[in-house]
Amino acid sequence: MTRLVVFELHHLGDAVMALPFLRAASSLYETSVVCRPPVAALLREITRGIGIQEISESWGTRATMARKLGLSTEDATACVWADSRAQGLMRLSGAGRRVGFPMTRENYYAPDLPWRNRRLRAGQFLSATAHLLSGGPLLTDPLQRRSPSQSHLESWTQLAAALGFVPNFDLPWISSRSPSLPGGVEAFLRSQGDGPVLLIHPGGRLPTKRWPYFQALLERLASGAPVATVIVQPPGEEALRSCGDHQLVVTTPDLGPLLALFQASHTVLCNDSLPSHLAAALGKRVVTIFGSGAPAWFAPYGNASRVIATDICRFRPCIDRCVMPSIVCLESVTVDLVESRLTSTLAEGNL
Repeated sequence: MTRLVVFELHHLGDAVMALPFLRAASSLYETSVVCRPPVAALLREITRGIGIQEISESWGTRATMARKLGLSTEDATACVWADSRAQGLMRLSGAGRRVGFPMTRENYYAPDLPWRNRRLRAGQFLSATAHLLSGGPLLTDPLQRRSPSQSHLESWTQLAAALGFVPNFDLPWISSRSPSLPGGVEAFLRSQGDGPVLLIHPGGRLPTKRWPYFQALLERLASGAPVATVIVQPPGEEALRSCGDHQLVVTTPDLGPLLALFQASHTVLCNDSLPSHLAAALGKRVVTIFGSGAPAWFAPYGNASRVIATDICRFRPCIDRCVMPSIVCLESVTVDLVESRLTSTLAEGNL
């Protein structure tokens, strides 16, 4: 079987968005993913039949590893990101087909930011230099995003089409598992009756992704119609407290119990981070609060209409390099707005 090596060098939520592509690819290719260690650990937990190869943060070490892949002219590599560095690794691997998106303004995320524009020009210079020195382009099958603002998932679909298949978006995306709920959750849910369960996950990789008003929201929810609410307390972040008998705070450092919580929920509220994509991958209704990121690119699958974001900051998306006196993109998302979106989502009925 022809080998396909996918270079996914970004973050955890991005890796979850790759799952429909990877699932479908594995039926046609001997598929593996080259990724950073945290992503490797995640993919080992939520995928089956896909090889996982960890890669270091050093680009020199990455180049050595790419050469050791030992791919042939019959094999293929792919990358969904417009990144000449990753495409250089694809070239070093020896693969005969190298499918991806060249570094053009239309393919590149947030090219209008000054520092991003400098990286774009540097990447274009690298591509041109590599072409000149090696006598050929980094990519054998260059693609162009149909729209600069299209979803990242649509780019995965384009990548799949170039390789001769269609991504498998059938839910759930994550391999079936039966993890146990964290201690005390089952008893809490039994005490709440048969109504919808709201799961709140306030975590995020960076401050520009973490909405600051979750505690105020919990106080507001406690004063309204009773809703069974489970709040995940991310390790190392500011502690939240429950505000009544219908709220329970749990700490879940491991992936398995977190997935079990998602499975038990009706609606999930979270920031633009890994939990939003995990919940969507399980087919849940997800209300996502966006700060520094672009919803058009990264809204969780099937939940674009439930995204909450404001356009108050003209520098958004800032790729987590906020230039404002405070994180106004998140501060401008009011408790009223989030409560309203939650109320309408919870009223949608059973899944």
